Amino acid sequence: MTFVPLLLCFSISGETFGLDVREVIRILPRVRCAQLPGAPDYVVGLMDLEGGFVPVVDACRLMGRQACRELFSTRIVLVRFPLGEGRTAPLGLMVENATEMVRMDDQALAPATVSHRAAPFLAAIGTLGDRPLQIVDVSALLPPETADLIFAGVQGDEPEARGAEGEP
Repeated sequence: MTFVPLLLCFSISGETFGLDVREVIRILPRVRCAQLPGAPDYVVGLMDLEGGFVPVVDACRLMGRQACRELFSTRIVLVRFPLGEGRTAPLGLMVENATEMVRMDDQALAPATVSHRAAPFLAAIGTLGDRPLQIVDVSALLPPETADLIFAGVQGDEPEARGAEGEP
């Protein structure tokens, strides 16, 4: 695992998760989405963002829980989802309690010790105060068939479009 300078933390059913902020484009309030017929139940739909449509996934449902609640702290975290060949596309990840950012380095994290087909996106685990912190691997968030469905026809951005040194 490489150095992770800053993590955006959120919680699902009392468990704390973290996203590397280098993968975050921006954080948005919860918005209405157009449903995507035939998509799995964790795909909320498509949101209109500056004239383009971005798929949104409910992280709570993706992790086998009830749908994200309508809380003041429920947000859509826009992340860079890798499409392959160095290209990325925006993906909205609906999360609850997105209220904290923390700094951690790789010395404080250990690789996820449990490999589970239902949670291939868990990359590492650490401790945040007295609670476990599970690090999410954005590239492994979606099963390939779901990624193919929601990104059908999307070309994605060149890596250089990310800004200086990969910063959002």
